[in-house]
Amino acid sequence: MTKRRKINISIVLFLISILLAACFSDQPAETSAPTSVIRTPKPTVILPDELFRISGEGAGIAEETFTLTEETPIRVSWDQSSEGKFVLVLFNLDPEMEGTQYGRVTFEYFVGPSSGYGDYILIPGEYGFEVEEGDGPWEVWIQEITNEGG
Repeated sequence: MTKRRKINISIVLFLISILLAACFSDQPAETSAPTSVIRTPKPTVILPDELFRISGEGAGIAEETFTLTEETPIRVSWDQSSEGKFVLVLFNLDPEMEGTQYGRVTFEYFVGPSSGYGDYILIPGEYGFEVEEGDGPWEVWIQEITNEGG
C-alpha cells in the first residue's frame, strides 16, 4: 500500500469518526415549556390574516384581547425601540392554562432595539399580550398563518 493511499484512508477514517461522534453525542435535555423561534423579518409568499395590532411605549398589559375558535398557527411580529430589556409575552386568559405550554409564551427577550417575529400554534381560547419590560416605543401585530398564496 502506498503512503498516499494510507494518508487518504486515515483522512477518511478521521472524518467518519467525527461524524459518528457528532451523531451520538449527548443532546441537551428539552425544556418543559416550548419557546418560539425568533427570526429576522423577511418577505414571504404566505399572506397571513391580521388578528390583532397594537402600539405603545414602555411596559404594560394590552387591554385588547383576541379569541381563537380553533387550533391556529400564528405569527407574532414586533418592532421596538427600547434601549434596555424588551420582553414580549402572549398569554391565554383561561386560568386552567396557567403552567401549560399554551398558558404563557415569551416571544422576545432582547436588550436594545429589535424587529422580528415568532411562530407558534395556539389552541382555541381568549388571548392577551404583555410587554413585561420595555422603555421605548413598540408595535406588535399578530397574524394567522395561512397557506393561501403559497
